[in-house]
Amino acid sequence: MGAVFLPAGAAIKAMEIEGDSIRDDGFWDGEHSHGYEFAEGVLMVAVNNFEERKLPYMANILANVSMSASIDAPTANFILKSAERLSWLDRVNVG
Repeated sequence: MGAVFLPAGAAIKAMEIEGDSIRDDGFWDGEHSHGYEFAEGVLMVAVNNFEERKLPYMANILANVSMSASIDAPTANFILKSAERLSWLDRVNVG
């Protein structure tokens, strides 16, 4: 989990330094909010994933969704599920 949580925190801090701010559209409001469920999903993918090289990308997904109000909860979950299904080799061969 630390391999996702710590880089995501650093990316969020860097975005804040650049003038961005954590989204304030209600995504993070409440204990059972979309944001908390999404963050928990990202961390669960990290814990259950055997491809360690994917973890920095998962951290970036968490950081970007945390900062961008234009990404709604269904889209964030779709992104997470899509990233979870990709293997490192799929990612390498795509790009």
